[in-house]
Amino acid sequence: IAETQNQLAAIRQSANTPSSSVYLSISSKTNQNIQLGLDYIVNNAGWYPVYDLRSKDINSPIQIVTKAQVYQNTGIDWNNIKLKLSTNNPSIGGNRPIITTQWVDFYVQQVYRNYKAKKSAGMYNDEPYPASIAGADMAELEKNETTANYTAVVDAPISTEYDISIPYTIPSDGIGQLVDVDVQDLPATYRYYCTPKLDKDAFLVAEIANWSDLNLIPGDANVYFDGTFVGNTFIDTKASEDTLLRSLGRDKKVIVERVVKKDYTTKKLIGTNKKEEYAYEITVRNAKKDAIDITIEDQYPVSKNGDIVVELLDGGGAVVDKDKGSLTWKIKLKSGETKKLLFKFSVKYPKGKTLTGL
Repeated sequence: IAETQNQLAAIRQSANTPSSSVYLSISSKTNQNIQLGLDYIVNNAGWYPVYDLRSKDINSPIQIVTKAQVYQNTGIDWNNIKLKLSTNNPSIGGNRPIITTQWVDFYVQQVYRNYKAKKSAGMYNDEPYPASIAGADMAELEKNETTANYTAVVDAPISTEYDISIPYTIPSDGIGQLVDVDVQDLPATYRYYCTPKLDKDAFLVAEIANWSDLNLIPGDANVYFDGTFVGNTFIDTKASEDTLLRSLGRDKKVIVERVVKKDYTTKKLIGTNKKEEYAYEITVRNAKKDAIDITIEDQYPVSKNGDIVVELLDGGGAVVDKDKGSLTWKIKLKSGETKKLLFKFSVKYPKGKTLTGL
């Protein structure tokens, strides 16, 4: 009985193993012995990237560690295999999309028949289609459906392949197995950014130039600074900028304050109009041991109404974008240094009106 049960168990185990038959037709001009290898594609296997961004301090390069989560659910365990990861997707076609004619016409409201309602004055009919497309309109509809019946596929992207020299075992369980792919040290420029109107904390940002040469693909990234995990980010390789910006977190040793300067704030009447003037002072202090570069961003209102006139009285040395009403200062602070930035603007509008957005 035990021997029979063992035989049954072996048969059941082999019966659950996926299998297929491959038939080959081979022709050869000479008699020879050859070896054949079989490559095949499965849909339930793949990988996606995971990155670690690491930096020791603002004087060190930034390290990009590329990893891959490899998963498969083919029914067969991949034991001690060599992996080659590719960004190419064989399920995506290689034909360019073709644009077709975009038709425009008047909208005709369709009136459908109603069997329960009584016919009257041609409001309902017994045609098998809505009244608006009966007869000649139906032929036109069929023509439009034919011209719009195209399948658009995008070009396959340029493939990047990663040969993994260390063998891995990937079980057939659909659970991702972490695989080390690449480590690169890249020069980076570090700059602080602060928008005190929204958040008074200064954020350290690493600027990586020429990042498009790295052949990265979109994916999540863990960010580490000075040996500490500071958060998650997403690397979007579809962005068109030449410089990759990644925030490394807040730095409480860069102190920024933004206050209203009441001495410059006035309200007065000019004829039938009211004019209000506002002033804001931004104080930036570097409490770190090293000098820093910091970008301060602020704004003044922009009018969408011809009766509301906004004038920037003093930009405080900022780079001004009048269309957006943005103010940008790029300054360098020595250790322990403090700088003050002052900007003023006025708003003139008809008296008796109430403004929003100030």
